[in-house]
Amino acid sequence: MAKWFVIFTAGEWIYLRTDHMTHDLGWTLAWSMLFYVMMFGMILLHHKKPLWAYLISAGFIAFLMLVFQVPIR
Repeated sequence: MAKWFVIFTAGEWIYLRTDHMTHDLGWTLAWSMLFYVMMFGMILLHHKKPLWAYLISAGFIAFLMLVFQVPIR
């Protein structure tokens, strides 16, 4: 899990530094890192307890949408 976290974080950092991607609505690399920890954790949990993974993921997504005031149309 740590290997994938490092790969995804490094990839995003490179894309940010080379202006191939940008963050909006206050998102930062630190938020992405938290997201990666949750994402890979939920993938692992999904193999053992899928329902719990769905519930926790839905809660985390709702939290992020509220924090970053994601517009819903």
